[in-house]
Amino acid sequence: PPEVPLSRVPPREVPPAALAVASTVETPVGERTDRVVAGFDGLAERLHGALGVAAPPRMAVVPFGGDTQARADGLGPLSASLLSQRFAWAERARPIDADTLDEVLTDAPAAGDGALSPAQSIAVGQLLGVDKVVSGTLTTEGEAITVRATVFDVATGAEQVRGGQAFDRAAVLALRDDATESRGATDGAWRSAVLPGWGQIHNGDVARGAAYLALFGVALAGGATAGVLGQGAEDDYLGGDIPRRGDANDDYLTANVLFATAGAVWLTAVVDALITGESEQRLDLTPYRGAP
Repeated sequence: PPEVPLSRVPPREVPPAALAVASTVETPVGERTDRVVAGFDGLAERLHGALGVAAPPRMAVVPFGGDTQARADGLGPLSASLLSQRFAWAERARPIDADTLDEVLTDAPAAGDGALSPAQSIAVGQLLGVDKVVSGTLTTEGEAITVRATVFDVATGAEQVRGGQAFDRAAVLALRDDATESRGATDGAWRSAVLPGWGQIHNGDVARGAAYLALFGVALAGGATAGVLGQGAEDDYLGGDIPRRGDANDDYLTANVLFATAGAVWLTAVVDALITGESEQRLDLTPYRGAP
C-alpha cells in the first residue's frame, strides 16, 4: 500500500479512570479478575468516547507489545484480546478475524518490544481495510502493570487518541491463568481412540475428522449387519436348509472384512491425530464477556 504520512497533530490523552486495586492477599481471585475486566471496560469506553465518532468504526486491535517482564508473562495477547472484546461486545467496533490478522502481521515486523510502530499499524490497517487500528504496550512497574493504547486513524495516519490504565499485576496474571486453555499433542489421540475422528475435529480438522467418523461408522454398522445375516443363515443351515451354509460363510466373511476395516480406520485415526496434533495454548475470554 502507499505510504501515509503520520499526522503531526498531537493525539488526545485520555486520563485513566479511578479504579481501586484490590489487595492480592485479602481479595478472592474472582473479584480481582473482575476488576481487571472492569478496567478494560473503562479504557475501551474512554477511548471510544474521545474519538467522537457517530457510527461504529471498523476497528482492528493488533497484538500489544511490552517490556521484558510483560512479554515473559504473556500479557500482550491477553491485553489486546480483552480490549478487542470490549469494543466488539459493546457493538462499537468489529474486530478482525484473528487468523487474518496473524497472516497480515507476518508481513509487518514488530518493533523491539513486540509492538507495531505507527507506520506498521497504519500499513496493517490499510491491508485489512479498517478505519481505526489500536496498538498498545505494557509496562511492568513493581507490582503494577500499565496498559497504554493508541488509536490510529488509517485514512490520515493520525494518532488520534491515547489512553492508559494501571492494573494489579497479580490480578492480571490470575486472569491470564484462568482464561488460558492448554491443549497437548496427545489430546486428539485419546479422543480418536474413544471415537475415530473426534481427535481430528478437536484439532481443528473437521473435514478429515468427519471422514474418519463416517468410514468407521459405515464399516462397523456393515460388519454388524453382515454378522446378523450370517447368524440367520447359519440357523437356517442347522435347521436343515443345507444350501444356506454357503450364505452363512459369505456373510461371516463380509462381517470379518468390515470389522477389520473398522479396526484399521480406528488405528489410522489415532495415529493421524497423534502425528498432526500440536501442543498449544489459547485464550478463552467467553466467561468475561459481561454486560455490553
